[in-house]
Amino acid sequence: MVVATVDEPAVGNPLNGQDPNLVHPQPKLTDADCVDIADLEFVQYESGVVHFKNVIDVDADLILPYVDEEAQPSNCGLKWMEEETGERWAEDYQGNRHDINLLLEQPYRLGGLGEHEPVMARTPKPIVEFFNDCEMAFYKCLMRYIDLYPMILNTIWWKMRGHVLYYKPGALLGLHNDNDSNFRVIDGQRYETERAIAMYQVLNGMIDIGDGEYEGGEFVFPVSKCSIKTNTGDAVFFPANYMGSHGVSKVTSGQRYSYLTQFGQGVAPGGEISEATESRGWLPPVYLPWIFQDYERFFKSGHSKSGKTWMQYHGGDDYSE
Repeated sequence: MVVATVDEPAVGNPLNGQDPNLVHPQPKLTDADCVDIADLEFVQYESGVVHFKNVIDVDADLILPYVDEEAQPSNCGLKWMEEETGERWAEDYQGNRHDINLLLEQPYRLGGLGEHEPVMARTPKPIVEFFNDCEMAFYKCLMRYIDLYPMILNTIWWKMRGHVLYYKPGALLGLHNDNDSNFRVIDGQRYETERAIAMYQVLNGMIDIGDGEYEGGEFVFPVSKCSIKTNTGDAVFFPANYMGSHGVSKVTSGQRYSYLTQFGQGVAPGGEISEATESRGWLPPVYLPWIFQDYERFFKSGHSKSGKTWMQYHGGDDYSE
């Protein structure tokens, strides 16, 4: 992997001795990584949902206090409104009023919809290293996922580094799909999306970075007919489109922490994807420069299963050996 770095310094924030001019690391496989990928334990569900077991060690005592301090409330497309009288409600893009609990039940976020990000100029180095380790764990899972579903390879150009969702007791995540851009048309009036990047997402992943001390909070996939309760260090990969529609049931006690990433293709109008050599921001999309060579390395390592499976499907010979 390339040398790790952090984002450009925020005004008034200490750098903790980190160099803001270097780029973030990009995963690149070694032969040893191919063995790690082959050793991944997983459960494969319908419609492309895959639950990987224990992909990374999590030091909850290190990570969670940082998340607790930096995470911010999320709005999920709604605005918090309040009168001088104390009346409170949530307002949507049309000005319609909704119960304020729709906002109160949302998980807090570190990255994605707030000013704070998992890795910032002030982030302590051990935490930067942990999130970079999460990115490498995601990449290894991605290689195994491609091996399970080879036709997805040509649809993955870039990734967005992860952000954290922090569920307090009572929090939940309603059923949705991550490919949904929130576009609406009513009586011919189009309400253009502010989330154009969502249209280009193909595959998403989540790592459980909590301490496991919570009840509720199951990862629910109705189309795949499964409800997944992850353990600390587990990962789940799933399609970003409607086939991967999902939600998180209400956390009834304790706190649930997840680290999420997206993989996609194409470029949104007015959008930009960084080259790996110029990737200084944590969250903006960045090209995956070695994804084809890395999957080829794994495919030829002797650990791949896709050759046999797909050639049998097409009635051809096994070319995995």
